[in-house]
Amino acid sequence: MSRRPSSHWLRQTRLTIVIVTGLLISGTAWSQNRDDIQRKIEYAHLIINVSEQARRIANSDNAEAKQLRDQAEQQIQLASNALEKGDLKAATESISKAFRLYTSAVQMVPDPRLLEQRQREQYSHLLSQVFAFEAWTKNNMGSSSVVWIRDAVDKAQGLAIVGYHEEANTILNDTLNRLIDEVSHNLEAKTITYDLDFSTPEDEYRYELRRHKDYVRLIPVAIAQHQPGDGARKLIDHLIQQASALRGQAEAHFERGKIKLAIKLLEQSTAKLQHALKMAGVH
Repeated sequence: MSRRPSSHWLRQTRLTIVIVTGLLISGTAWSQNRDDIQRKIEYAHLIINVSEQARRIANSDNAEAKQLRDQAEQQIQLASNALEKGDLKAATESISKAFRLYTSAVQMVPDPRLLEQRQREQYSHLLSQVFAFEAWTKNNMGSSSVVWIRDAVDKAQGLAIVGYHEEANTILNDTLNRLIDEVSHNLEAKTITYDLDFSTPEDEYRYELRRHKDYVRLIPVAIAQHQPGDGARKLIDHLIQQASALRGQAEAHFERGKIKLAIKLLEQSTAKLQHALKMAGVH
């Protein structure tokens, strides 16, 4: 279980985001008092120029982040000019724009310590996923098929030991993507070509149920890896719901002894999951 960060640097990094979020309120929520707006301008100038995040942006090689910070400073100057002219609404809008620009700049140059923590957490997650698929591959495709997986894991672990978590994560990501593709193709090949001599209809049903469960386990990993868009996710969720309903019907018919119908419904359920997997980006 990952340890929850509680150090001062983490609290300080979050502080800017919390403050900026609080200030990114619509103009109607801002006080229209001239002194209040002046204080906001002074605060914005301070945080955009001399905060820890501002120094990190200035010392980085991220040209886009620096440009956004400069644009934020320009908005603060516009706010100051508008305030001098008595245009409180324009001043308020410019301050809001300044903080939006600055927040984007900060996100482009994350705190290295936070970034390392995220990379470590991602490494642990990816490694556990690869180990799970390695076990599946060994049980379903034979021991020889896991040799390349072990080589990739050994290389990733070696990099992680010396602190190169980003490089290790790249290897594990590539490994997991390849595993997802291979497992998917293996399951689909069983759908199309398997010619097994089942002793009883019950054996055939249990075989289909095992294959179905493999798809159920594969889909969320594929979604996490391929990150399909919102539209695709809605369709995937709908297909998963349909598959679950069909599987429920299959299990009910199996309990009543209607084995052939249960097998047919289970195959239809698995087909829904196959479609969902393709929608997730696995072809």
